[in-house]
Amino acid sequence: LPETIQRNITTYKGISFFPVDNQRLEGTDVTVFDTIRSSIVERANQLDSVKRNDVPMRWLLYLDSIRERTDVPPTIDLSDLLEDLEKYSIVGKEAEEMLQFFHKMGTMLHWDDNQ
Repeated sequence: LPETIQRNITTYKGISFFPVDNQRLEGTDVTVFDTIRSSIVERANQLDSVKRNDVPMRWLLYLDSIRERTDVPPTIDLSDLLEDLEKYSIVGKEAEEMLQFFHKMGTMLHWDDNQ
């Protein structure tokens, strides 16, 4: 870490952080938080996963349904998963595409037999 950041790091109960001045930047009506927030948004918008805005609604509905269910085990056999996906009309190549997408996003873990 740069020395200026290391110098300002504070540790409290095992958690390290560094304080940020929340006052307005001199001569402006912009705060440090505004600057940090806009930098994060700018960087996030460059990510492929954020640029993609064509996620089918039924993928999201399925994802919501398994998050709400308590009967879904932490791991599930692929055949059972595919059967479950059929209820949302997610079949064939689209099912594999959805699994790969959610795996890349870190929402689900999925590896095909070849990996």
